[in-house]
Amino acid sequence: MDYQLTDDEKSSIERYQDNDFKIINTLLREGIESETRINSRNGRDYPFMTKDLMEKSLNDIKNLYSAIIKSYMRNGSQKPSKQLYRGTKQSLIEKMNNKNGSFLSATTNINQTLPFSRAFNKGSTTADDTDKAVLLINSNVPWISVENELGGFEDEILFVSSKIEIAETNTPSDRRYGKEYIAYLSEMDIPTRTPEEIEQMKSQILSNTERMSEYLKYILAIKDNPNFNNNPRTFNVIKEYEDWKKLVVEYNHQQYRIIKNKLIGIPSL
Repeated sequence: MDYQLTDDEKSSIERYQDNDFKIINTLLREGIESETRINSRNGRDYPFMTKDLMEKSLNDIKNLYSAIIKSYMRNGSQKPSKQLYRGTKQSLIEKMNNKNGSFLSATTNINQTLPFSRAFNKGSTTADDTDKAVLLINSNVPWISVENELGGFEDEILFVSSKIEIAETNTPSDRRYGKEYIAYLSEMDIPTRTPEEIEQMKSQILSNTERMSEYLKYILAIKDNPNFNNNPRTFNVIKEYEDWKKLVVEYNHQQYRIIKNKLIGIPSL
């Protein structure tokens, strides 16, 4: 089988690196927390969805899955040979643990974790020096070296979306980088759906995209209101938006299952 990356797959990686990682990873996480966190740092950062943007983003996610698995297979399905690090917030650890995550970037250079930690901490009420954390990645899922595939000097390893389990390390942490944790990445449990069910998911996602975008604007506009959780209309809007997001996430997981089955040739994950 030909495991060379297509031009479309390379373009999707470049867009992801540029700025699209915000919206792409949001489409792989249930709930509204990602949207709220991005908006709290800079409202202009979150690109509200149109039907065309959703179709483009779903296609980019498929291209990223395909590119990562191809690279992984071409390199013998081996684990990364060097220790990999990921900067984050200590206050996010509990929310990440035992969850199915989005694409995850890591680096071989622990100094590069600091920009990640600072980016996460923009808009945070917790001081940077007390809320920094660094993940030591231990992975059993497909990954890609962006530098090796696209050239340049971008020291970035990108993992497919996976289940994340986090544990504290037994070694003293370096205060410069924050508290150290080990992040174990493993394959997600993805139920098998029929092609008809998957196509129906996509149809429901796209037909409701622009209405859900209006719902999200409403949620973000009033989220700081003291009566936010006591308004029946708000409760119904949030529930409908979160149900739609679950459908988006499941559709993307189904695409991963299909692409991995096609490229690796296994009946199920």
